[in-house]
Amino acid sequence: YLRKGLESIDVGRGTAYTHSALCLCALTAVRCGDWRRSLRLFGAAAALRERIGFKTPEPDASVNERTLQLAREAAGPSADGAFAAGKALNENVAFDEAVAWLATLPGSPTST
Repeated sequence: YLRKGLESIDVGRGTAYTHSALCLCALTAVRCGDWRRSLRLFGAAAALRERIGFKTPEPDASVNERTLQLAREAAGPSADGAFAAGKALNENVAFDEAVAWLATLPGSPTST
């Protein structure tokens, strides 16, 4: 449902909507234990947030920060590299990758 929702809404590429979508996908990656993917998505969201001057409202900011810390601890030494790779990634590419990844998750209508 998340993938379909992201595909069907006009996320206003390069806006706070894209930031929120990237964070939601990063949270999903943590739930799946995909720490590096989560860090990459959080990194892309951070770069976008900095570029547009967006301040994540509470309680989302606290949830994202706690989850980011969990992912960093779980990823270990590779955490900084994964986050940096996400920050270097264009947010539109990160968003498209996230939607494609969601399609591979169990329970997705298009997963095999």
